[in-house]
Amino acid sequence: MVRQKNFSQVIRIDGKNCFVEALDTAFGIEKVQMNFVAYDDKTNKQTSIVPIYMDFSEFFALEADVLSGRLSKLGEVEKAKGANFPQPVYTKMGGVSAKNLKARGQERPDGMSLSRQFKIIPGNKRPFMIQGEQGKGEENEQGLIVPRYGSKPDDRVMIPMGGEELKQFVIMVGSKIRAYMSAQYVYMLQDTFKQQQKDEADRIAKYRKKA
Repeated sequence: MVRQKNFSQVIRIDGKNCFVEALDTAFGIEKVQMNFVAYDDKTNKQTSIVPIYMDFSEFFALEADVLSGRLSKLGEVEKAKGANFPQPVYTKMGGVSAKNLKARGQERPDGMSLSRQFKIIPGNKRPFMIQGEQGKGEENEQGLIVPRYGSKPDDRVMIPMGGEELKQFVIMVGSKIRAYMSAQYVYMLQDTFKQQQKDEADRIAKYRKKA
């Protein structure tokens, strides 16, 4: 797929006919958007997209696990079990309820909720396999969308990553979040300072009237 300049894109990691990108478009609601995209290399047309949204706090926790080496150690333990298909060392579940899908005019033919999962799985040829998948789900009593598609999601996009690539990914996104939060804090401080100046000016004006 031809890479186009995207000012909202924080970082993009490419695989074979697929990529994952992190965007700052949802920073206003304190979330990171990650798009897992697959495409046809002959037509250059997109064949699948799985959007994943993570709270800032969730991403910071993931960043800490990657940079501390915890995720790598979990991967080594899982691979040592010798299974042909290692279990994920990280899973983030989300999605959209059937009610909200209907309100948006995006109701599924089966009437189910839309489950989305972001997984990090120990890889065979490379240390990690970063995966986004979506399919039918069901909303539980806590409001969490639980997957009900077994091993056959509607869409699955997998990008192999080395340890350094995963570090680059979380560092770039984490740095962008911190820059955004700092800018927001400075902006709020400016408003607070302006209000304090106005309040002080009002107090002085009232004092002078009484003097």
